[in-house]
Amino acid sequence: MAVRSRRRHAPAQQERARTCLIAADHYTLCISKNERLTGKHMHDIERRLTALGIELPRAPKAIGNFCLGVELPGLLLVSGTYGTVVDADDNDVLTVVGKLGADVTVEDGYRSARLAGINLLAMAKQVVGDLDRIRRVVRIAGMVATSPGFQNAPSVVNGASDLMVDVFGADRGRHARIAFPVHELARDAPVACEAWFQLRD
Repeated sequence: MAVRSRRRHAPAQQERARTCLIAADHYTLCISKNERLTGKHMHDIERRLTALGIELPRAPKAIGNFCLGVELPGLLLVSGTYGTVVDADDNDVLTVVGKLGADVTVEDGYRSARLAGINLLAMAKQVVGDLDRIRRVVRIAGMVATSPGFQNAPSVVNGASDLMVDVFGADRGRHARIAFPVHELARDAPVACEAWFQLRD
């Protein structure tokens, strides 16, 4: 009788067990989703920026008829920008001007690209509100103003690429990239960069 009783109630027990597992999975999913923005990962990027001594400026002002960035499902495309800083009159000013191979050294071009990377993060934050929504850096495109014969554009754009790895870590920060020379950039900027980011749900 005991055996028959256990068999008779086994389906009910299995159903209760299945319900508990579903509830547990749902709880885990909710906690995982919550952690992405409000739990232990909240403000990780802001803390990392502080540790690096980086204070994000306001996003550079658009100098044409375009958005700072466009958010799509799971993806953020950030417009190109330069290595500008905000002066006392709230203007965006270039700290380095000229062409690589003529007026600008690789080291100064690298620093300008790093500033452009900081501006990309400021623009991304303005569009999506929270840098912890960024799952990983997908792509950086860098354009370097060069004089004839200069062939080291990749070393210049490393300024932006190295910044992304510093901020997001190697797993999230390393990205696909193109770095190519151009004859001239607006405002006599030495380098311009744009970025694509994968976003969390």
